[in-house]
Amino acid sequence: MLVATLLEFCKPVATAHSDADGQIVFSSEAFREIAKDRARIPGMVSPRLGRHVGLADGDEFLRALPSAINSSYRHRNVTLTWQRLARTPADSLVDGITIALGSRWTSISEVETHLPQAPGLYAVWVDWRGWEHLRRVLPDGFDYLGGPLYIGKSESSLRGRDARTHFRAGKTGHSTLRRSIAALLHQLDDVEPLRAQPRNLKNPERFANFALDEASEDILQTWIERHLSIGWWTPTDETSGAQQPPLGDLERALIAHQLWGGIPPLNLKDLDGQPTAAARPIKDARRILAQQAEAWPNAPADPIKPAARERKLQPLDGSVPDPDDPRRIWLDGWDHPEAGDIELAAMDIRLAAAIATGHAPNPGPESDPNEDAVRVFRRADRTILLCLDGQDGHIGAQVAADILDLDLSSSAFDLQDEGYLVALLSKVSKAVRTESAEAGRPRSRCSAAIAVVEGGLIRWASVGRALIALVDPDGTLRRLGTPQPDLLGQPTIPDERAAFVETGLARLWPGGWLVLASDGLTTFAHDWSATILESALVRTHYPANDFRRGINIPMASAVARDLIDAAHAGGARGAVSAVVLGRETFSDLPRDEEGLELAAWLAEGRGY
Repeated sequence: MLVATLLEFCKPVATAHSDADGQIVFSSEAFREIAKDRARIPGMVSPRLGRHVGLADGDEFLRALPSAINSSYRHRNVTLTWQRLARTPADSLVDGITIALGSRWTSISEVETHLPQAPGLYAVWVDWRGWEHLRRVLPDGFDYLGGPLYIGKSESSLRGRDARTHFRAGKTGHSTLRRSIAALLHQLDDVEPLRAQPRNLKNPERFANFALDEASEDILQTWIERHLSIGWWTPTDETSGAQQPPLGDLERALIAHQLWGGIPPLNLKDLDGQPTAAARPIKDARRILAQQAEAWPNAPADPIKPAARERKLQPLDGSVPDPDDPRRIWLDGWDHPEAGDIELAAMDIRLAAAIATGHAPNPGPESDPNEDAVRVFRRADRTILLCLDGQDGHIGAQVAADILDLDLSSSAFDLQDEGYLVALLSKVSKAVRTESAEAGRPRSRCSAAIAVVEGGLIRWASVGRALIALVDPDGTLRRLGTPQPDLLGQPTIPDERAAFVETGLARLWPGGWLVLASDGLTTFAHDWSATILESALVRTHYPANDFRRGINIPMASAVARDLIDAAHAGGARGAVSAVVLGRETFSDLPRDEEGLELAAWLAEGRGY
C-alpha cells in the first residue's frame, strides 16, 4: 500500500491511503475533492493495468496521480509525495537523494571546480528556454514538469568523469549525453547546422561515437552552458556503509522516482532495459550526424537539416462571435454606453478579449462613456492583437482601429523590420487628427497597444499609456515599453516623428501569456501585475471536459474577465479593455469531438 501526502507550499496538509478493502481513505475533504477532479481526467492511466483508473482502484489510482497539481479547489496549489507504508532505509535514502539533486545545483561553467572528486549521482537540469528547443524534436507526450533532463552516476569521480567529459567542449566523441543533445539541436532551424566528424581523425571508425568540428563544439558548448545546470549527491560516512545499495541500484531507483512524473527524456532505457519513447527519435537524430561523420571529409559543406516540427495554436470553429469572419474578434466601446456594460469574446481557449464601461462614467462635453476599441484576428500563421484607448471621444480609437485592421490584415511585413509599425502608426496619427477634426471632435485621440505574433515571436508597438505585458512560464512579468504622454492624433507631435512610438521584439514561450490592456486596468486595479500573474499562472479556469494529461489549462476568457473585474473592484470610472493570448504548453488544442464540445461550451457563455 501507498501513502500519498498532499503538500501546500512545502507543508503537509493531508494524506490518503488505501485500506484493507482497497478503498482510499482521505484525511481531509480537500484532498478528496481534488482526487475526485483527477479521477475525471482521461490521462489518469495506470501503466500496470493499461487503462484509466479511478478512486476504486486504490493504490493504482494513487500511483497515477501526477507529482504536481495546480488545483482549483479553493485555489490550492499543491504537490504530492509518495511513501510506502513499510519503508526501508533505502527508501529514505532515495528520497533524500532526490532532494539533494534538486537543491544542490551549479552552473555548467563551474562544474570542474564545484563537483567533488568522489563517486556519486547527478541530475542534469534544463531551463524552460532550453526545453522549448528540445521539446520541438522530441515525440509528443514529453511535458516540461520541472523534472531532470538526465540522471547518471559516476563510480569513480563526478569531477573527473562527468565534469570533464559531458560538460567540456571537445568531448562530444566521448559523451553519449553530448551526442544526444547535439543531434536534437541539429534538427532545429534556429540553431546553426552542426558538422560531425570521426572521433579519431587518424583512424576513422565507430562513427556512432561521432565528434564535432571546432565551430560546432562551440555552438553546442554555448547552448549547454546557457541552458543546463547540474545537481549532485555523494555518499557520506553515514550512508556509505554496508547498508547502502550500489550506485547502479540507486541510479535506477532515481530514474523511476515518481517525483519526476516520468523517466527523464535523455535516459533512453526504462527499468526493464527496454527503450523509452524518446529513444527512437534521439537515436534517429544521432544517426544523421553519424552518417555525416562517416562521409568525412567529403560531407557536404552545408549539411541539410531535417525540418523541425512547430506546434501552433489553432482556432476552434464556431467559438467566435463575429459571423462574418470566424477568425476575428471586434469590440467597440460605442456599443456599450451603459455603466457596467461588459462584452467578452473568445476565439479559442487561449485567445480572448473583453471591453467594459466603468461603473460611474462621467464624460465631459467631448467625451463618450466608452471610447476603447479592440481588434483580434488571424491571418495565415499570424495573430494580430490591437487595443486602442480613446480620449475625448470614441472617434480617435475607431479611426486608428480601422486603419490598423485594414493594413495588418493584408500585410505580411517582416517581423524583424522595426520600422514598419513605426511608419504605420505615423500614418495613423495623421489620419486620426484629420478625421477627428472632420467629425467635429478635433481633440479626439488615442493610445495604442499592438502585437503581431508568429511562431512565438512578437513584434510589438505602443503609443501612450496602453499596457503590453508579457508573462514568462517561470512567473516573470515584464512590461514591454514605458508609459508616454504622446497619443495618436495629438497635434503636438511634430511631423509624426518616430520618437513617440516604442517598438521591439519579444518571445512568447510555451506556457507564457501576452496581455494588452487600456490604462483603465493599470489605473484602477489595485495591483494589475499581481492580478495578471494570479489569473494566468496560479488560478486555473477550465471546462470540466477539457483536461490535458492532468494539467488544468487556464482559459483566456476567464483571465480577461479577471482583469476587467479587478479594474471594476478598484472603482473603475472609465472604460477598461483587455486582450489575452496564451501559448499552449503541453499539447495541441482540442480537435474533432472535443473541439466541438468546447466550442459549444464557450458559445453557451460558460467560459467566463
